[in-house]
Amino acid sequence: RPPRSTPKPSSAASDVYKRQEKKTLTGEALCLKCELKKSRTCQNAIRVSVDGKEYLYILDQNKVSRQFHGQVCQSTVKVSAEGSVAEIDGKLEFTATAIKAK
Repeated sequence: RPPRSTPKPSSAASDVYKRQEKKTLTGEALCLKCELKKSRTCQNAIRVSVDGKEYLYILDQNKVSRQFHGQVCQSTVKVSAEGSVAEIDGKLEFTATAIKAK
């Protein structure tokens, strides 16, 4: 009897896994709905400026992000955030493990 092979992850899942990288972001936290009008529901984002170019990282709706949202809904806050970044469908998504207001 031939040995069983383990199923391989789908190519989309493995692409996301390969592109994830740990990163510390320093920038301006804001709400995609209230500040930028880019979402129907409130969701955190961090705007980062590097060499005159702006990047918008959309935060995953995990516990860390949800607990911090009260500080950025209808205002902006300078922050430093730790977590991992992945590019999904052309957007930068950030899964925060820690967010600190500066």
